Amino acid sequence: MTLPDRIIRTLSAVPLGALLAMGWLTAQESPSATYRITSFGTGEAAEHRYSNTPGGDAVEVFRAHVSNPVKAKLREGEFLDFFEEGGEEPVFSLSVPAGNRSDLLVLLIEEEGKVKPVLLDLKELRLEPGGQFVYNLLSVPVAVQCGEKSRPVFVRPGKSASIPPPKEDKVVQSVFYEGSEGKPVEFSSSLYFKDEGARHLLFCHGKAGDKRPKLTPVAIYQQQEEKNDGR
Repeated sequence: MTLPDRIIRTLSAVPLGALLAMGWLTAQESPSATYRITSFGTGEAAEHRYSNTPGGDAVEVFRAHVSNPVKAKLREGEFLDFFEEGGEEPVFSLSVPAGNRSDLLVLLIEEEGKVKPVLLDLKELRLEPGGQFVYNLLSVPVAVQCGEKSRPVFVRPGKSASIPPPKEDKVVQSVFYEGSEGKPVEFSSSLYFKDEGARHLLFCHGKAGDKRPKLTPVAIYQQQEEKNDGR
């Protein structure tokens, strides 16, 4: 009897539960996470291509456009790795908490030639249909007025805040930052129609030397959420 035959015969005599305990059948059951990915900022690169394993299927990342959901295995049951094409070592890794691993958003924030990855738990935001969530990445406070008669929502530097859905279907939205002497300065004004089929994220950001901050809106549509895989 050859050695492979002996191994097969030996394993066939071991109960399934024992094999699981020994770790023989756990390779296909390693934890995974489902995420979407987008980028924004002031970097020159308009898009990126990353895979979650060396030589794996690449995910295209476009600025201010949220990808379809992507399912990936977690290294050591915790880390979500991102590799550049042809790379053997991850260019960055994110630690995924044990709670929500099915509704995540990876943000690639481009600033001055560098990419900073951030992981957001979308379930934790509890966004109402048609509502918004504002992230203030500036060093000064911002105020968001969603509707001409609504009360502004103030967001401190480095903080975030939720904005309930507007009562009107057609909305004028203005965003201000705190300028010199504490006076509000409008840096974004837009007219949009309330969309209850999307979750909306707003990012206030900029870099030293900019004449004014930037506002990047990102929408995650229900149609994207119903797809199982972005590959």
